[in-house]
Amino acid sequence: RDRFRESNLIAEWANTLNLMGWIMTQKGQYQQAKTCYEESRELYRQAQDPSQVTDLDLNLTVLLFLQGQFNTVKQALLSLYKQMVEENAPQPAQAYNFLFRATLLLQEKEYASAEELVQTSLAIAVDWNDLGLQIESCITRGHLLAALGQADAARQAYHQALEAHRGLKWKPALYFEICAGQARLALAQGDLSAALNLAEQILPQLEGSAPLPHANDVFSIYLAVYQVLQAASDPRAEGVLRAARALLEERAAAIPDEALRRSYMENIPSHRAILSLPIHRP
Repeated sequence: RDRFRESNLIAEWANTLNLMGWIMTQKGQYQQAKTCYEESRELYRQAQDPSQVTDLDLNLTVLLFLQGQFNTVKQALLSLYKQMVEENAPQPAQAYNFLFRATLLLQEKEYASAEELVQTSLAIAVDWNDLGLQIESCITRGHLLAALGQADAARQAYHQALEAHRGLKWKPALYFEICAGQARLALAQGDLSAALNLAEQILPQLEGSAPLPHANDVFSIYLAVYQVLQAASDPRAEGVLRAARALLEERAAAIPDEALRRSYMENIPSHRAILSLPIHRP
């Protein structure tokens, strides 16, 4: 840090802090991520770089999203989108805003509005040849179509995500998010064999202290695997649920603000589901 400041390389240090914040976010260390993002934002403000300030505002909003502060996030995303338009921000940055808004709308069962945002995000991803954005757009679209009961269309969306993932050299966790979506879909369609095959691919990735560090919602992946194993009367289901509960409680305990900790546990669907499931004593 001192080397950057002594050299007056404010932008470079701001970028480093932003990256550190992203790493902390992936690990579920939200307080540390917030500190990094806020310091990065202040440095970009001093450097008079409004587009980067807006990017940091989005990152800080995502932290609230990941902690279940959905009402606050909804308004913040709308305000940030207006800023992005005024600053002529790159379209992929705007598209990620759309995806988070679509996820909120999906939770509220506002399917038509969510579909419009996802389709716009996907079109931007294709135009910009942004594979990461394309994959996440297709995954979200798969979830949306599955919620609508359109199994064939959901299956196609997940397949498109897989095809795009072949060209991506990073974010391997996205592959397992696709597998989790496919497993839920197969289970809903009564194809337990296919669901089990997909769950078996995911299981080794859930071992260790930091499973799937780049997943957008690692607990929805845990939940999908648990549901498949439970449906198959597989005894490993209990272990998956125990591991998910332990990781969830560990990350919740690291959130110092009581209101944020409560919303993290109660407002996020996958978190709420995991906490509601019974764990049998050994």
